[in-house]
Amino acid sequence: MNLPVLLVVDDNPGDRALCLRHLSRAGGFRTVEAGTLAAARASIEEHDPAVLVLDFNLPDGTGLSLLKELVGRDLDTAVVMLTGGGDETLAVEAMKSGAFDYLPKNNLDGARLVRSVEGALTERRLRSELRERCKELEARNRELKTYASAVAHDLRAPLQAILAGIEVMVLLHGEALPPQAHNRLGRVTESVDRMATMLDALLEYAQAGTLPGESSCVDLLAVGLDVKGDLEPLAEKQGGAIHVGPLPRIWARPEQVRQVFQNLVDNALKHGARNVSLEGLRTQRGWRLTVRDDGPGIPAQDQRRIFDVFQRGGSEEVPGVGLGLAITRKLVDGWGGGVSVESTEGEGASFHIEVPQAMVMEDLGT
Repeated sequence: MNLPVLLVVDDNPGDRALCLRHLSRAGGFRTVEAGTLAAARASIEEHDPAVLVLDFNLPDGTGLSLLKELVGRDLDTAVVMLTGGGDETLAVEAMKSGAFDYLPKNNLDGARLVRSVEGALTERRLRSELRERCKELEARNRELKTYASAVAHDLRAPLQAILAGIEVMVLLHGEALPPQAHNRLGRVTESVDRMATMLDALLEYAQAGTLPGESSCVDLLAVGLDVKGDLEPLAEKQGGAIHVGPLPRIWARPEQVRQVFQNLVDNALKHGARNVSLEGLRTQRGWRLTVRDDGPGIPAQDQRRIFDVFQRGGSEEVPGVGLGLAITRKLVDGWGGGVSVESTEGEGASFHIEVPQAMVMEDLGT
């Protein structure tokens, strides 16, 4: 059985020996030691330690600089920082830089050191399991995307054959066909067109959030105003307007943010809203973005299912196949956020997007 490696880095041999003595009581890992940053770097390359117990002050630099190197290289190593003093400023800086814990060396509590190292080992194990789980999910998403593309392609082929057959029949025998036959062929053509539209929408849903793209700092206010420019002619035609309020900047993929905003505002207008607002509110966990409309509202029994695939609210005359809100939820879930709706029938609807604090770059955009 390969035990995880624990690296103790301290320039004071006595302090190193004390740490190793405390840790020897716990077991479950193999310890190595170093007295300088240079020796620590060499040991990291050789042993790939699971945990570093790292002194803040070293002869050739600071432990904080090594911590930042590890974070920058995305190495899967948890760091417990030690210092001779109890400076809270150093503690805060170490924790913000990615340390798992921070302990003063003066009167070092052996039991606390062991608990901290064991906690760091547990965090590393869970982080590793989460990374593997994410890789599995990414692989499954790629399979789903490939499968959906193949299915869409395979199903389009017979639909195209049906349409081609109808066109040939009408071209060769159109004059001999009675009006009732023309009517039935027209209905078949409409049904085939609807099926093709549903296939395109299903493929779009399968690909949502999986297509290549880069995240960047996105000004939500600018994106909201861009969507307003595209959709406000429809709002004006219905006797209303689109209002965009204060919004933050977040770290996200711009095309996903635009699709979310476009889906929600377009959905409101398609269902009869005249006025639509897009605004944000600071919360303890990040930001809540709200798209609010004065449309017909959503019956209580429909509010849970409208985010499901192929679920449509309102009149059948409203265009669409019922995937816009499902795509919106899939994209927002991918951010680690959430989407919900509040509505009273006859009094409009409010769609809320929860943006986690980790995505927030600046509280307000331009």
